[in-house]
Amino acid sequence: MNLFNIDFKRLALLLLPVALRKPNIYALVKVCFSPLVTLFDVFTRNRNTNRYRLNVTPQICHLRRMLNDFFDPELRGVVISDGDATNWLMLHPSVLFSLEGGKQPIWVGFGEVQADRIIITDGVKLAPRQGNVGYSGLDFYVLLPSRVRPSADLNRVSSLVNTYKLASKRYAISFYN
Repeated sequence: MNLFNIDFKRLALLLLPVALRKPNIYALVKVCFSPLVTLFDVFTRNRNTNRYRLNVTPQICHLRRMLNDFFDPELRGVVISDGDATNWLMLHPSVLFSLEGGKQPIWVGFGEVQADRIIITDGVKLAPRQGNVGYSGLDFYVLLPSRVRPSADLNRVSSLVNTYKLASKRYAISFYN
């Protein structure tokens, strides 16, 4: 049972008394119902738009579906790929990384400490100033097919992605063939 599935022509006919169900009177009642039908159509379109927006989540499959619906509905070639978000930064600048005098860095990423030096592995980078922490790189890439370049405004793409992505995620938009 759908509460929002209303046939106003049928409702107008059913509300008329049987004695008044003549073509001219029915036409007059339909004309009186036409503003209500127009408002109901606006309401239905708005409701469907809001239901669609509520069904899009920050999950990659939902972002990809939403971007394909907007920019490539026929061939659905928009791809979202993983970024390189595992490049962590460290808390201290490189001058503090000598093991003499007991100065050892606080590790945030990947690496190993040997007898007299620190070996950085897995693309770990140093923070430029003391107190910085975070990571470099992107969390994901939005890849659009080059055939949608004329119709896909990058500002529109980024505003849609910014609307639905998690606040802490970083991304880049590019085109592919």
